[in-house]
Amino acid sequence: MNLNKQAIYNTCLHTILEKEDTLKKLIAATRESNNDTKSSMGDKYETSREMLQQEINMLEKQLAEVNNQYQVLKKMKIAESESVNLGAIVELELGTFFISVGMGEIKVDNKSVMNISIHSPLAKAMLGKKQGQSFMMNNKNYTIKSVI
Repeated sequence: MNLNKQAIYNTCLHTILEKEDTLKKLIAATRESNNDTKSSMGDKYETSREMLQQEINMLEKQLAEVNNQYQVLKKMKIAESESVNLGAIVELELGTFFISVGMGEIKVDNKSVMNISIHSPLAKAMLGKKQGQSFMMNNKNYTIKSVI
């Protein structure tokens, strides 16, 4: 496997920080809209204010999740791995997986890497396994090509 673990980690960290910034801006803009509605429209538009508040609450939940992902990434060790654990990069027939936080696919050096949580079923099935070892997932057998 010809992947730079630090580059993958840095891309994940950068993506998380961008999401955090975007969510903070959306929350601020939505709060501003909520304040504008409150001051200019009066009580007859209570429903729209409540909808805006629900939007703010949803964005705040997303921000909390992004902050949790950031904390996991900050605590992660980027050292080489011999077995599948938090911070490992695993290559399977299915593709390449970074055991970190569940944030989906990223591209690093024109290669797709899927970021999966250590709590995901796939990561749990691979946990502790080494290169060349196999595991079962959804009644199918997979072999670990490499772990770094």
